[in-house]
Amino acid sequence: DAGTAPATAAPSAAPVQPDTGDVVFRDDSLTTYALTFSSADWELLQKTALEEVYVPALLSVEGVNVGKVGVRYKGAYTLSECFMDGKQTCRKASLKVKFDEYDQELRYHGLKRLNFHSALMDRSHLRERVSYQVFRNFGVLAPRSVHARVVINGSYAGLYNLTEEVDGRFTDHHFSGAE
Repeated sequence: DAGTAPATAAPSAAPVQPDTGDVVFRDDSLTTYALTFSSADWELLQKTALEEVYVPALLSVEGVNVGKVGVRYKGAYTLSECFMDGKQTCRKASLKVKFDEYDQELRYHGLKRLNFHSALMDRSHLRERVSYQVFRNFGVLAPRSVHARVVINGSYAGLYNLTEEVDGRFTDHHFSGAE
């Protein structure tokens, strides 16, 4: 196949992308994240919720296409209490979006993952956000968190706490040059 790179070719390094996540975690606006699943992928997501399997979905933010991402359910409460026999029993469940699941170079403002926490046990939707902000105000490293609207297959799924993933990008950003 003329389009295939030789087996001896070195893998290309992903371009370094700046962490522009501040755009994502602005608290002066409420952003809508829309996930569109095929029927088969939505059914697979429901059936494999407890296994935390990523399934493909198309993501758009405020109507702008981001691309094909991996989505799975997450969270101790969500997984243990919200799924019975492959069916969701809670009104909404926490989600993890992985930008590089199908395209290793896909990022969203430098981020590889986002966590959409359902906050089912917090009707105010404030505990997580306020706690993390208090930590940061006192100089303790903590993820950023804002509110976000989530739409799934054209239907409003609810208000979520959109929380930053604590990963290698997070530590590299906060501990530049340190091991």
